[in-house]
Amino acid sequence: PDPFYNLPLVICPDCRTPAVRRRDPLITGFRTARKASRSILIIFVQAAFLLGTTTASVALIRDITEIAVERHDKNPVLVFLTAPGELHRDAVGPDLAVSTLALLLVAGFTGAWMRSALAHLRPWPTWLAIVALTTFFALLPAFIFYAWRALDIGGRPMGSFAQTRVIPETLTACAMHAAFILAGFPFARTARNAWTAHKQNRWAKRRRARRRLRDDR
Repeated sequence: PDPFYNLPLVICPDCRTPAVRRRDPLITGFRTARKASRSILIIFVQAAFLLGTTTASVALIRDITEIAVERHDKNPVLVFLTAPGELHRDAVGPDLAVSTLALLLVAGFTGAWMRSALAHLRPWPTWLAIVALTTFFALLPAFIFYAWRALDIGGRPMGSFAQTRVIPETLTACAMHAAFILAGFPFARTARNAWTAHKQNRWAKRRRARRRLRDDR
């Protein structure tokens, strides 16, 4: 390299003319395209994961709300606090406990993904955005019904009248979902530390292999 500019130089053996060594445009274009395709793939995977977890969370929130109201006639939290005997198989049934456990797994996985894959974002605004998005879609049928009635549009109202009667229970299930997301934060730190250690070990192996190649020369 040049001692002043620290540039890689190539000197012609005949005329002794120096020139800066540059990479071939074909190679640089291929590497740029590969980096861009990798970024696009990451964005696509993140969007697909967000869509999948949000859809599953909304479906489980509605399921918990319907089971708590139709079978227990109570708020889902009150069922666990005041009537745990109703979750027995010989009683009303354990469906509420099963749906709540599924929501815990989905929300905990969402929290782990948020703190590991989206670690470059601020945690609390991201958590609030995911909770608000899930709550909005969970209450969307009731919002549409009230908007249809407020605008006095003729015909059969769109949305769901049944959802307007269970808004408190739906909000309770959304609050459970928000708390379950926080439960996944500690697992994200463990997963991120394990991945960092794996990458460091992989790069260390590559450095040792390159050092051995240089020594063999």
